[in-house]
Amino acid sequence: MDKGEVAFWISAVLAAIKLYEFVGERRVSVTVDAALTGSEEIGNTLTILNKSKNPLTISYYELAWVQEKDCRLGDPIHPQRNRF
Repeated sequence: MDKGEVAFWISAVLAAIKLYEFVGERRVSVTVDAALTGSEEIGNTLTILNKSKNPLTISYYELAWVQEKDCRLGDPIHPQRNRF
């Protein structure tokens, strides 16, 4: 290998690292911690934590109870519920 090829591969590796850092910084990461009490007097608490460097605005959220649905491929945890 001559110096030109070595320089090319070093610059390619450094460019790939820079691209990985750029994409990683733009990714949004959010965690949600729920404290559901079931009491109207105490209330429920949702703690939303933005773990990314970018600012995050949550304009609307709704806490809703939904009926559990079976997956089309079946439920591996509860095989007696599988309905095809």
